[in-house]
Amino acid sequence: MLFEQHCDNLGIQLLREDIEFIKIRLKKVPNVSIKTVLSRYADIWVFEMNTTRDLTKAQNAGRRAANNFLREFTQ
Repeated sequence: MLFEQHCDNLGIQLLREDIEFIKIRLKKVPNVSIKTVLSRYADIWVFEMNTTRDLTKAQNAGRRAANNFLREFTQ
């Protein structure tokens, strides 16, 4: 998956559970919007990761914010 490589390049450490969550949520997104939604997801993750002072919690802060975005967007 190209998105996984993109995330890896950004320092995002996707878990298997993250990938499954994304796949499930993207089923509710029109195909023309998927690229935009994934880009926003990664941007949110990186932003939160970079603004978290505690490096041990940075990935989880990014994950939580990005997953919340995706959950709200696909309700």
